[in-house]
Amino acid sequence: MTLDTQFYTMMTMVLGGIYLGAVYYTFRQIAVFWRHRVSIRYMIEIMFWLVQAAFIYFILYKVNEGVLRIYVFLSLFCGYAMFKALFEQAYQRINNMMFYWVHALYTFVSRIIFYCVVKPIQLVLSVLLLLLTAIYRTIVYLVNVIRTIFTLLAKWMWAIIKVLIPKKILHFFYFILKKYSKIIRKKN
Repeated sequence: MTLDTQFYTMMTMVLGGIYLGAVYYTFRQIAVFWRHRVSIRYMIEIMFWLVQAAFIYFILYKVNEGVLRIYVFLSLFCGYAMFKALFEQAYQRINNMMFYWVHALYTFVSRIIFYCVVKPIQLVLSVLLLLLTAIYRTIVYLVNVIRTIFTLLAKWMWAIIKVLIPKKILHFFYFILKKYSKIIRKKN
């Protein structure tokens, strides 16, 4: 391995350490969303470090074909220390501003979706429900009116027919109705 390759490897790993510091800081800010779920927190943290290690090793592989030496780890550590000492304050301000704008954009988009999609659907559904309820009540009212009319007509017709039918035949019908009625009467 030439000195140029070693120098590129060291500089790349220093930048990788700075990258790890920035990504870890951002990860810690996002980690508050799952801090109460212990199993999810551990799983996400393990996945985070596996992905970061794979990314750093991929970069190392591109620079020096994946040869691991002690100075690679020292360069990563120096890059992380450089981030903590020099860049963390500025990155914190930039990161907070980015989170603020992302949150503001998310709030704006969610309100647009709510007022342009969800509210109209709720309005249409409530009008449809109101319309169906009115139709149902109208149908029930009409059925009750028709039933009342037919009941009154049946009572009037029975009163007229009752007067016209002789009493012997009427008693015979009552006897048959009593005998073949489905209602069981208790005998005292």
